[in-house]
Amino acid sequence: IIEITNRFIELKQIYEDTARERNEEAPLLKISGAVVDEIQGSIFTVVPLGEQEADPFSVDFSFDPDRTTVDFPQNLLGVLSDTAENPQLLADTKHLIEAGSELEVRYSIIENQRVAISIKVKEPRLVEEVEAVLNHESLRAFHGVITLVELDDTLDKALGVLIATNDNQQAKVAAKITSDTEITLDGQAAGIGLLMTGQLVDVQFEFPEVGSLGDITSYGGGLWATAIRARSSAPVGEDHISGVVEALDLEVNEIKIRPTDGTLIRLVITGEVPVIRNGLNASMSAIKLGDLVVDATRIGVESDLLTRLVVVARSNVTFTGSITGIGLEPPRLLITGENGQSLNVLVTEDTWTILDGQRVKFEELHIGLRVVSGVYTVAGSNGAFYNVATMVSVESPRVERAAGIISRVNSVLGEITVLSGKSSDTRELELIMPNEPLGVNLLKDGQPISSLFEVERGDQVDIVIYAIDTGVIEKLSVVSDNYIRSRGSLVAISANQRFSQVKLVTGEHFDLWIGPESIMSLNGGRIDSLSPVVELMNGSRGERLYKNAMVPEVLFIRDSLNSDLGVIISIQFQIKVDDDGGGVDGSGVEMETSGVIEVIRGKTWVIDGNVFIVNFSTDILGEEPEVGLVAKALLVSNPGGTFIAREVNVFRRPTRE
Repeated sequence: IIEITNRFIELKQIYEDTARERNEEAPLLKISGAVVDEIQGSIFTVVPLGEQEADPFSVDFSFDPDRTTVDFPQNLLGVLSDTAENPQLLADTKHLIEAGSELEVRYSIIENQRVAISIKVKEPRLVEEVEAVLNHESLRAFHGVITLVELDDTLDKALGVLIATNDNQQAKVAAKITSDTEITLDGQAAGIGLLMTGQLVDVQFEFPEVGSLGDITSYGGGLWATAIRARSSAPVGEDHISGVVEALDLEVNEIKIRPTDGTLIRLVITGEVPVIRNGLNASMSAIKLGDLVVDATRIGVESDLLTRLVVVARSNVTFTGSITGIGLEPPRLLITGENGQSLNVLVTEDTWTILDGQRVKFEELHIGLRVVSGVYTVAGSNGAFYNVATMVSVESPRVERAAGIISRVNSVLGEITVLSGKSSDTRELELIMPNEPLGVNLLKDGQPISSLFEVERGDQVDIVIYAIDTGVIEKLSVVSDNYIRSRGSLVAISANQRFSQVKLVTGEHFDLWIGPESIMSLNGGRIDSLSPVVELMNGSRGERLYKNAMVPEVLFIRDSLNSDLGVIISIQFQIKVDDDGGGVDGSGVEMETSGVIEVIRGKTWVIDGNVFIVNFSTDILGEEPEVGLVAKALLVSNPGGTFIAREVNVFRRPTRE
C-alpha cells in the first residue's frame, strides 16, 4: 500500500508539473473554515467546517507571496483605500485577516504540502452556539403576529392560549395566558378578549435561566406568558435585527450591532426608544457591550433609526454530554449532548479540567469520557466569537445498557439474569434491583410496574441500564413473550362477529377475540364493533366486493406460547373496495407532522398548523402531552377528509444535570 501511495504521489506530481509547463490550470481543491491565528509568516492554519474531507481540527497551508491572492468583503477593502479592488496579494494584506475569520481556501497539493492559490474572506458570522442562544432567547422575548387566540377555562391554571408566528425566524410559539399575565393593546391595559388574529405581539415568557445545551437548542420551556404587548398595526416594511451589541455611545446617541450574519449595523437612537433587558423595562444606559440582541427594530431595511430594542445579558452556559473529539492546536473539545447537538469549546490555561473528581491536565482527557458538568462563556469581538470553557468536569463511563432475554428472575430478592448479545457472543448479566423503587423506569409492555413480581422468565428485555461495578439496575423495560404487535391482512370474520382471523406478515394465522376493552378502527375512524367491517366487505346482496382488507397494526395478547388464539388490545382495519360496488376507497392517506403542540382541546390537537383528532385508538408515547412540548404524529386520513392520529410521540423537555 505504501508503494502504491508513493507511486500515486509521484504520478500526481508529474501531472501537475506538466500542467504547469504547458500553462494549464490544474483543478484546485477547496476547504472552508476559520483561521486559528493571525497570519505572520508564510504558513497559516485553518479549522475546517464540518462534513469536509479534511482533518476535523486543523489544516496547515503555505502560500506564495508573489502569487497567492485574497478577496475581501467590501468593508475591509475600504480599510485599504477607497479605490481598492479584489483580488489583493495575501502577502500585502494578511494583517487585515484576524484570528477567527472564516476563509474559503482554494489550493493545490505540491510535494505533499497544501499550497494556497486563492483565498476568500467571508462576511463575519456568529458561531452556531451564539445563534442557538439567540434563538432560545427570542422565544423568551418573542416578536411576531397572532395567529390564534383560544379561550379555554379547562386548561390548568390558564385562561387560554395564544399562538404567534414569526415568519422571518420561521418560529412559532404557544403561550399560556393566566390571570397574572400583563396584557396591553396599543400601550393600554387590556384583557384577553381584545387580542385578535393578525395583531403584532411581543410575548415575554417565564423561563428559567439558560441551562444546558439541550435547553438552548430545544423548543421546550415553561411557556407561561408573563407579559403580552399587542399592537393593532405596524409600519410597513419594519425590519428586525438580532446579534450582539458591539458598541454603544450615548453622547452621539448611536448603537452598533453585529448581526448573526453580515456586517456591522449602526443605528441612531432618537427620543424615548422602548428598551427591554432580561425581560424588564430598562433605559438605554442599562445596555452593556456584549449583550445579546434578541430584537432590534427599525422602520425599514434602509433606515438607521432604532425604534425598539430587546436584549439579554450574555451569561455562562452549562453543558453536558460526551467527549467525541479533541483538538490540540489550540486545545479544544468537541462535546456531543444526549440530544445529538454538538459544540466546540476552547480550553485555556484558566480552564478547570476535572476527571473523576480530581483536577487534571488537558492532555489526560480522551474521547469517550462523559461530561457531567461543563460551563462556557462566549467571548470575542469583530465577528470572531469562541466558546471558552471555564470548567469541564468529566467522569469515566460507569453505566452500560443492554438488551436480551430474561433467563432467571427472583422477585423476592429482586434479582434477574439477562442473556444478552448475539449467538456468537452472548453473556449473562447478573443484575439486582436498587433499594429505592424505579418508578417510571420499571416498565412491562410499555406500562409502569411496581416490582419484579410481574416479570417472567422468557420476557424480552427492550433495554436495561445498569451500573457496571455493582450490577444495580437504573432502568428496565421488558415485553411479554405473549404480547404481540404486528401487521398483516384480514382473512375472515366469524358469523357472530366476535372473532377476526388475521394473517400476520410472518405467515402465522391467529383467531383474535374482540373483548369489551378492545380498541378498533376502520380506515382511520373509531368503530365499536365488527359490523362496519362486515358491511364494507360484503355488498347489500352479500357479494364480496373488497379488493384487499389490510391490518396495518394489531396489538394482542396470545393465550399461551403455542396457541393461535388471542385477545385484541387494539387493531386497525384498512379496506379498499370496488368503486362500482358503492363502497368507499378507504386506503387512507398517511402523513407525518412534527413540531410544537399548539392546541389541545378535547380530542382536537394542532401540531405545526396541522389539525387532527386523537381518540382511544391513538398510541400516545413519551411524556404527558401539553401545549408547548414538541411532538411527532403519524396521521391517517378519514373518508371525510379529516385526519386521525395513529401515533403521537411527545418528547420530554430537556432537564438540567
